[in-house]
Amino acid sequence: MRSLATDIVSDDAGLARLAEAWTALRAITPHASAFQSFAWIDAYRAVLRPRGRRLHVLIVRDGGEPVAILPCDLGPHGDLRLLGEPLSNYQGPVHRPERVTDLVEALATLLGAPSRAVRLLDFGGLVERSPFLAALRTLRVPGWSPAFVVRTATCPYVDLAGGWTTVFERRTSGSRRQLARKWKALGRLGRLEFGEAGDPARVRQLLPELFKLFRQRWQGRHESGGFADRFRDFHLRAAPALAAAGEARISHLVLDGHVVAFYYAVRADGGIASYVIGHDDVLGSFSPGQLMLIRALEAACVRGEREYDLSLGEESYKDEWASGARGVFRVFAWRRRSTGALHGRARALTTEAWVRARSIGWLRDLRREGLRRMLAGPPPLEARPDTPGIGAGEPGRWVVHHLEPGAPAEGIVVRAWSFGELCDALSPRLLALATERFYRGDPLLAVYRDETLVGVVWRASPARRALVTFGHEPVPSEPVYYQPLPVGRGLGVLVQALAATERGFTLVARVPRLADVGSRVEACFVGDLRFAPLGRARTALSALGALHRGDDALDVARA
Repeated sequence: MRSLATDIVSDDAGLARLAEAWTALRAITPHASAFQSFAWIDAYRAVLRPRGRRLHVLIVRDGGEPVAILPCDLGPHGDLRLLGEPLSNYQGPVHRPERVTDLVEALATLLGAPSRAVRLLDFGGLVERSPFLAALRTLRVPGWSPAFVVRTATCPYVDLAGGWTTVFERRTSGSRRQLARKWKALGRLGRLEFGEAGDPARVRQLLPELFKLFRQRWQGRHESGGFADRFRDFHLRAAPALAAAGEARISHLVLDGHVVAFYYAVRADGGIASYVIGHDDVLGSFSPGQLMLIRALEAACVRGEREYDLSLGEESYKDEWASGARGVFRVFAWRRRSTGALHGRARALTTEAWVRARSIGWLRDLRREGLRRMLAGPPPLEARPDTPGIGAGEPGRWVVHHLEPGAPAEGIVVRAWSFGELCDALSPRLLALATERFYRGDPLLAVYRDETLVGVVWRASPARRALVTFGHEPVPSEPVYYQPLPVGRGLGVLVQALAATERGFTLVARVPRLADVGSRVEACFVGDLRFAPLGRARTALSALGALHRGDDALDVARA
């Protein structure tokens, strides 16, 4: 014989006493997620505590033992809301599977109480397969409106049942080859490692890097979502606690000791769900987010996960991997003849309107990017800081020189830098440029003389020789170098060191004359740092005329 009773927990000490029972119920709740775990809710209460809202947790007990817990707080106007907004992708109670009806009946009793303390029910983040959502749809309380249900989001997911080979072969052969090329290219830039962290200490150690990458990703845009800086303290508490409970995992790519991409995921619905992602924008050419997803999916398959939830929202990269999608819903109900009725109708209509607006591409982009960025596009390369470190400089005039072999010299070493060395030595602007050029086949080369760095320069791949010389045809058997940037002793020392290593070569530089080396000017043009035409590009003839007139002459031997 059942002996059911209900009570309300309204203080944090009472909430803490529920930890053990809560964790046990979370483990058996159908289609639940880590967002419903005690660790998540406890961190939310400890750090955020929305002003004016009171804890209002409904407990259903059988013989004194909790069989269902509905975590809510109550606003000053009587609106009852699930704990966790706006941080949680999914929300809901924890309960024994067979007790969901008892829970909804207890909720109906609470709503119909004579005290009229609750005037509006506003439950968001309810997943499509949740038994609690199904029961709420049929909720009927005297003096209350029927439940008003709005689909607020779509959640794509990847079915992992067939294993990694099956999952990866869903991609086209061209896509698989392209991703393999990008992985290989990124690995040539430095030591590339994939790792997963599930222990609290390592998760705590990684969080600052995650915040940094996420902030960088949203710089200049409307930072959104539950990982914004204003929630930093919450995640510093919640993520290690989730990891300790086996509810969180951080997948990450490390390049030369730098975290360059991550997926922060939590347990959900018997599988795992992505919560937030981020990557280093300077490596955008390599698609680090996609490479990260490949490794995270592969690792999930190895662990035997049956599903990988790609989180809320529709994005093109999700469409490429998803094998299905589910809805996420918000449920409203309000007490008739009360202020809750007005607020409830307004919230329901506003939510519906926003969901419809979000389906319009340009409105969605406007909210995310802001008007200025949407119209003008992302900031140009030149908007990145050019200090500290070796600077890229500004767009301008480029001169194509042909150099004869220089005098032999000992102690000259020319070698490519790894990603870690690039990060240490280059300005943010030049770092972005260097990684982009590396991806396209042009390595940055550091030139040393007697073990002292004298400068850096790029060597053009065969496919890019015409681009960096503005269509000029260099001697086919000779290399093309461009944008020499001296360090310490000036451009003359750098050029002479480079000349000592080659039997003739082409050099694209900003200076109109190279002194003390055998050289001749072949062409001149105006371009940006990617060698795209800047304004009205000069013809080689007019540029050569300017050189003969002595415009901007520079003797690099004295530089």
